[in-house]
Amino acid sequence: MKRWEQFLESNFYKVWRKLIRRRVAAAGLIVCAVILILVVFGDLISPYDPQQINTIEALQPPSAAHWFGTDEMGRDLFSRVIYGARLTMAVSVVAVAISLAAGTALGLISGYAGGAVDLVISKFIEALSAFPMIMFALTITAILGPGLRNVMIAIGVAYVPAFARIVRGMTLTVREREYIESAVSIGLNRVEILLRYVLPNVSSVIIVQASLAAASAILSEASMSFLGVGVQAPQASWGAMLKAGYNYLSMAPWMSVFPGVAIVLAVLALNFVGDGLRDALDVRLKMD
Repeated sequence: MKRWEQFLESNFYKVWRKLIRRRVAAAGLIVCAVILILVVFGDLISPYDPQQINTIEALQPPSAAHWFGTDEMGRDLFSRVIYGARLTMAVSVVAVAISLAAGTALGLISGYAGGAVDLVISKFIEALSAFPMIMFALTITAILGPGLRNVMIAIGVAYVPAFARIVRGMTLTVREREYIESAVSIGLNRVEILLRYVLPNVSSVIIVQASLAAASAILSEASMSFLGVGVQAPQASWGAMLKAGYNYLSMAPWMSVFPGVAIVLAVLALNFVGDGLRDALDVRLKMD
């Protein structure tokens, strides 16, 4: 009973309650849960092998046998949309993990150290920010070559400045608090202060930024795959499916419609959740 009462009084429960009370955020959570189910149980849900070629049934419109129709090789689009969810979400999660880890580290060090260290890191982040994110990601992919792994790295590096700027701004505020001065006075080193006091107090900002960055990463992956420098055939991501459907837009529009709808729903859901988290955590994303 005490554990239950402690749970009800926990910050996690309070944030969760605020989040689900917002209808838009709750709807976003439902969509995210559906996508997660497709990712985890895709093999059980998918009615066909997503790579199975059947040219006899090529470019078939949606029907009882093929809910989303078939593509130019006769592959079931419903199965490929499910399979594509795995790749698209994998790119989004790994890319955000890369940008979160690198950007948070740079932001913490820059904001807390100050002086010449802050100046060097800030100028480095400004230099990276001078390029549009998608252009920067395309440049990295052009250097490393197309492919799933390189797309993850490219998008992850491209979003590092977004995390670094926000974390730096919050760290500049947190380092002036009295408990930081107390930690310094008892002899804790900088690493201990950053990990035990600064990072926990900027974590809410990082969580919100991560949810918003995940939505942007999905769009970036779709754009890069559509341009032919992202996920390569026969692997199926939603962006790669859009590219394949573009060539058959007039005669088989369903090839583009269903992966396009999947992208829109996923991006909107993550943005709704991010906005809900921002309100529930009472976070203001500071860019200075």
